[in-house]
Order: sequence, then structure tokens, then C-alpha cells
Amino acid sequence: MRSLILAASCLLFASCATTEKVYVDSYSAELICQASTDHYFDNGTLSKCRLTEPAMLGGIVCDGWIHFNEDGCIDQCLLARPIPFSGLSVPVGSWLLFDTEDPDHIAVIMFPQDMVVEGVTVRGGVKIMTSFHQNGRLKGCFLREDQVIDGIPCKASVFQEVRFHENGQLESCELSDDATLGDMTLPAGDRIELDSSGQLILLPL
Repeated sequence: MRSLILAASCLLFASCATTEKVYVDSYSAELICQASTDHYFDNGTLSKCRLTEPAMLGGIVCDGWIHFNEDGCIDQCLLARPIPFSGLSVPVGSWLLFDTEDPDHIAVIMFPQDMVVEGVTVRGGVKIMTSFHQNGRLKGCFLREDQVIDGIPCKASVFQEVRFHENGQLESCELSDDATLGDMTLPAGDRIELDSSGQLILLPL
């Protein structure tokens, strides 16, 4: 009886450890996926799978769940090795989302902890997105603490995004304090929008 139990345990362990090899043509790479986690598009290309070991694709090392677009390019993945990006060292554990129109461009990063990006302390954490323009400049983020940006007091929030123009100039935020722009004083709580030269273009209703 003991030998039967041992044999059954070995079979169970073996089935749990089963992996599947999936070749990704677009990166000339072979992925080792956890069994039964691989899903495919109707055209036969891999949609997603859970990696059992890190894999390098296009110079980026991913681990855990990895998602692809129908054209075979990475859609999103969990970073397993730090990478340089736009003057940053993006840390392990960051979730990367790539631009569907330009698969070489990282459009969104969900950092595992707070990060300072272009002098702005952006909030990290699960599902907290920091976005980037095509030129790599900061596009949008959520602040951990109230911060003065380009002379404007911006409020920290997980609901109100702070946005930036491609040249790095503040585009919009919710005021954390009263602010004077030109000859106008706007109260805390108003959301303002600025053009790429820093001029007010939209007053709150």
C-alpha cells in the first residue's frame, strides 16, 4: 500500500511540474510555459502563457505571465531583470505594457514601488499606471504626495491623473492649493489644463 501511495504521489508531482515549450517566431525564442496556461489566437499565434523560467525577448527579460498581440509582438509582461528606459533604471517586478502600434515602445509601466521620474515622485503599486510619450518623456502619472510641478501645486490622488506634454511641460492636474496663473487665482480642487508653453487654456466650469 505504501508503495502505491508513493507511486501516486510521484505521478501527481510529475503532472504538476509538466511544462510546454512554445516557439515564438517574432522573437526567434522558445518559451517554457506552465502546462495548460498557453492560450492562442484564432490565427494560431500565442496569446498568453505563464513562464516557468525567465525568457529574453527583444532584449527584455520577462517572467510569470506574458501576453502577446496577434502579430506575435509582446503586449505586456512582468520584468525579471532591470532595464534602462528614458533615464530610469526600471526595477524588477515592474509590469510593462507595450504600444500596439510601435512594439518597441513601452507605453505604460506599473512600478512595484514609488519612483522619481523627471523630478516627479510617481506612485507605484498594483494597477497604478505611469504612461510615457513616444519620445520617452513622462505622459501621465498618479502622485504619492502633493507636489509643485512647473510652479503649479498638484494634488496627490489615485483617481486624478497628472498629465504632461511631450516636451515635459505640465498639461493638467487637480490643484492641491490655490494657484495664481497670470492675473487669475484659481481655488484648490479645480482641475486645470495648460498648453505646451505653460499657458492656461481651459478653465474649470
